[in-house]
Amino acid sequence: MKKILILLCAVFLLGGCAPKNGATVKLYFTEKGEIAEETRSVEQEGSVLETAIRTLLDGPRKMGHERVIPEGTTLLGVNIVGTVAEINLSAAFDTGTDAQRLLSRYTLIHTACSAGDVQKVKLLTEGVPLRSLQDGTMLGALGAADISLTEPGSSTPLLLTLYFPDATAAYLVPETRQITLTEGTSTAFAAVQELLRGPASSHLVSALSDKTVLLDAEIRNGICFVNMNAEFLKNTTGGRTWETAAVYSIVNTLTALPDVQEVRFLVEGETVSGPGTINLLGGFTENKSLYMPA
Repeated sequence: MKKILILLCAVFLLGGCAPKNGATVKLYFTEKGEIAEETRSVEQEGSVLETAIRTLLDGPRKMGHERVIPEGTTLLGVNIVGTVAEINLSAAFDTGTDAQRLLSRYTLIHTACSAGDVQKVKLLTEGVPLRSLQDGTMLGALGAADISLTEPGSSTPLLLTLYFPDATAAYLVPETRQITLTEGTSTAFAAVQELLRGPASSHLVSALSDKTVLLDAEIRNGICFVNMNAEFLKNTTGGRTWETAAVYSIVNTLTALPDVQEVRFLVEGETVSGPGTINLLGGFTENKSLYMPA
């Protein structure tokens, strides 16, 4: 009897009767104007990313969830290089009001970045990259943290807490600043850019030289990777004290963001120990000892 059962199982397997692979995907819709997450177990067709996108396009199943991606949108192709996914959709995807188009991009990017190892998404319609709703420039690859739901033309500010050194670089002092994010700019990138612009308060100074350029700032799993040009720390005058102020003005500013616990530095895309006297290898966390005593 056991032999018969084994033979029957073998016949079913060879005949293609084995169950197809399943996948658990996170999908993003809206509910009463807010972003709503829906986790679903589905039959996998193609890669997990392709499965997640097709499932998103099919629409929500949970009561109260609403699809924001326009009807008639179809997936034309997916190409993954490293951790960047290029997603090509039909022209219907980029239609509707600016607010609707922004929500469509947001829900698709968040869904894609929840599938597998995807960290950035480049969106195309009919093979043509999408353009920013703010200024019309061509959009590059965007991560889940790189797209703001602030509508184009909105004056709703984002409050940042920036840390600048005092005149002696003995302490870091907070300065609150209001900015408006543009589509495709992450909060982390905007925060470091504001540091490079320098303080508004006359009693504070910048520890970063005017030759320092921010190349990228990307948050992954609570870690913000800050990529600076080769001039970072090279032209910092005042020795190690000012280099410490330069490093921790960035670190303490970024760890003030709710989704950043640690900062790691890259120089021209590479992990290096220099170029200053401070070892940039490894991660940096908030340094509370640099705050001025109350």
